[in-house]
Amino acid sequence: MNKCSRCEQATNFHYGLKGERADKTKLLMLPHRADRRIEEYLEGYWGALKHSATGSTLDRMLKAAGLEFQDIYLTNFFKCLLPKDRHPTKQEYENCLIQFQQQVEDFQPNGIVIFGNEPYMHIFPEQAKTTPITQANGELTYNETPVLVSIHPSQIWKKRNPNLQRHYIERVSAFLIKYKR
Repeated sequence: MNKCSRCEQATNFHYGLKGERADKTKLLMLPHRADRRIEEYLEGYWGALKHSATGSTLDRMLKAAGLEFQDIYLTNFFKCLLPKDRHPTKQEYENCLIQFQQQVEDFQPNGIVIFGNEPYMHIFPEQAKTTPITQANGELTYNETPVLVSIHPSQIWKKRNPNLQRHYIERVSAFLIKYKR
């Protein structure tokens, strides 16, 4: 899908960054959303990702699993930009849930890593009501696909102390190793 017109004020719809080897590994990673920083780099989404806390943390996770960005399908849960980088409404999130469902159906991943509370709350609303993201330690299932839920990579990066980051990085990399083809 290249377009979406479900959200009135949304612009810059982006379906995701699919690495050239993603169809081989069948791994899908889902951070929360992009922001206006994508417009600061000539390379757009790739450039913003490479220069961000999220990108550097994802890179460490991938390297720990013996992977690179070219090995995964990376897509934000919320796929557009909103005026003044405002937070999406509940309806806008529901619109993107439809997009996510379509992506999972089309890509048929072996494993999905969901980063951040917003994607977690919208994809697994019942689970999120009873289990905060910081305590969502086991694997979940979405349409028969194993899912790992983690705090967002930018939050892992903010921990600064490598010993505090290690648990999250190892947890995600172990999941990626387990489910890559």
